[in-house]
Amino acid sequence: MQLSTALRSAHSSSLFFIKSITSSSSSSINQHLLFVLSNPNWRKHPSLNTLIPSLSPSHFSYFLLQNPNLNPHIVISFFYYLSTRNTLLFKPNPQSYAPFLRILISNNLFRVAERTRLSMIKSGETRDDAVFVMDFVREMRCRFKVDVWGYNKLLMCLSRFVMIDDMKCVYDDMLSDMIKPDIG
Repeated sequence: MQLSTALRSAHSSSLFFIKSITSSSSSSINQHLLFVLSNPNWRKHPSLNTLIPSLSPSHFSYFLLQNPNLNPHIVISFFYYLSTRNTLLFKPNPQSYAPFLRILISNNLFRVAERTRLSMIKSGETRDDAVFVMDFVREMRCRFKVDVWGYNKLLMCLSRFVMIDDMKCVYDDMLSDMIKPDIG
């Protein structure tokens, strides 16, 4: 039975859609992935290589949303493992970074979260991605301050799609956060 699953995170007003997937297949993948990652040597788990091709950024997002209390260090390692493998199947998008960032922030891993947020901003390839990133960054800025680099990357992302009004809003956020613009 096909199910187009809409996910809304507990702290997010942004709604994003997971690709149409079968509910039993998604649940099975999540259970299997949780089992694999619970092993200390998950990288050497025999079923990992067969599991990875079935993991899309959407599956990964769904998995993290369903398991927000995972060990953040395992999540970091696994995310980078997926992102750096020679596969076209897992190319992180803004929606896959969002639950990952929530886990990092809730565990006070701000240094890693900062680099991850910059990667999230850079990963936007469409106007919708840019809107998602802008909404997410603006929503999270109370708990996770945006620095000048983050604001600059966000402004550059919005400028690629000539989103002038949104750029003005972000610029106003910069000023209200007392961040001096850096045009150099």
